[in-house]
Amino acid sequence: MADPDQLGLAEFVAHLIRETFDAVITSQSEQEERIVELQRALTLSVEEYADHYITDEDADAQLAALFPNTVIEVGTAYTAGRKPPATESPSFQEVLGITIGPRDVTTSQRGSTRGEKRLNARGLQRIRMAVNLQLAEAQLPLLHEMVNRGMPRILVDSGTINAKVTLQIEENTAPAPASTAKKVRGIALLSASALNLQRKALPYKMLVRNADERSPQATQVKANVYGSIEITFKTVT
Repeated sequence: MADPDQLGLAEFVAHLIRETFDAVITSQSEQEERIVELQRALTLSVEEYADHYITDEDADAQLAALFPNTVIEVGTAYTAGRKPPATESPSFQEVLGITIGPRDVTTSQRGSTRGEKRLNARGLQRIRMAVNLQLAEAQLPLLHEMVNRGMPRILVDSGTINAKVTLQIEENTAPAPASTAKKVRGIALLSASALNLQRKALPYKMLVRNADERSPQATQVKANVYGSIEITFKTVT
């Protein structure tokens, strides 16, 4: 963006309108991309969906909710529950539907902890995969239902742009331009550069800058008017 101190009033207003237009177009484009992405997600299997859309943060949050009294990580103590009256702890079979095998734990062979089992990296990976699948199985039906009902869209049909500004009027010292008019079928036309020169040739010019009362330099700003610019717009397609 150009420095507002270097913009005339017309350029400043044009810049506000241009950036608003760009923002509206960008928001609509991002919505369409998101809708296409969601529709593509519906074609994935549960495993593919879990791999693409379930993040590590999602899995960690779900593990914390499922096992609130235990931090599930490498080294977590594990007790198998295959033979009564032993009870599995943590209860992965009951909660996640997976069986923790000998390859999923490390068994201590020394001292007073001999025979104690703790989760290893392989076991933790299997648990996280089970959590990811559980989340994917819960999310996919909701996604199908949302798409079947119709995807929501946010359309900007009208709005208002407000900008606090300072207006400063200065004497224009630019020389008057030579005539560069062209005639087409008897009509005098001026080029864009000629029009620009004519505007500069006016005896006074108006400069615009953003106003900020909280800025420590605000009291040092030379300005003729403190005010605001309000532009009301409506989109037409």
